[in-house]
Amino acid sequence: MKKKWFPWVYFPVAAIIAFGLGIIFQDHYMLASISMFLGFVQVYLASIGKWQEKLVGIFENLMTATVCFFAALYGTVIFTVCVIIPLSIFGIINWKKHQQDDQVELNKMTFKKSLIVIFIILSSTALVSFLLTLIPNQNLPIFDAAGNILNVCGIVLLALRYKEGWIIWLLCNSIELVTWILALTNDYSQNAIMMIIKCVIYIMLNVWGFVSFIRLRKNQEIVRENESKQENCEILEN
Repeated sequence: MKKKWFPWVYFPVAAIIAFGLGIIFQDHYMLASISMFLGFVQVYLASIGKWQEKLVGIFENLMTATVCFFAALYGTVIFTVCVIIPLSIFGIINWKKHQQDDQVELNKMTFKKSLIVIFIILSSTALVSFLLTLIPNQNLPIFDAAGNILNVCGIVLLALRYKEGWIIWLLCNSIELVTWILALTNDYSQNAIMMIIKCVIYIMLNVWGFVSFIRLRKNQEIVRENESKQENCEILEN
């Protein structure tokens, strides 16, 4: 559980970083800055198990998709509209069904499920990469495909309340970092520098969110264990 004063420090600092970098690097229309700030908010809410992170994530993805559209990374635009936003809505519904005191109850990932997830990621990346090559003027199809598949997978896992979604998001942001570095070196986007900084910060935030998610699940397990012991004691007393 975060300290009560933490949000009052976190959000202003996040805004200063996001919009300050936007001014320094001349972020056109401040799209990347808005996307970065919303990402900060989303990561914080997700790290403490709040369903509202899905709602913030919808707007963050729309801002990112707009930046990607101008960079001719059409895979991200298509995935955002057709896949990511619908999945985010599903995540909101699913989290609301399994929340306790405004915090979501988490699940555990098995080895078998992990293998299935890896297979889906690899096969889907290969398929989407091929399809993106069919779009005229599409840049970096394999990186665009991999980033979107990982992003979708992370959203699905977190929507289903698995902490491993954070690991997938960490890989996703690493792929996106490489994507925007290549976009910068090839002069595909005027927002490339901002997106690179965003990816670096997101990688650090994902590690923090993953650790927070683990702590949240451990706390929930302790609570369930104590409730179980209390129920057994009441049964014995009766």
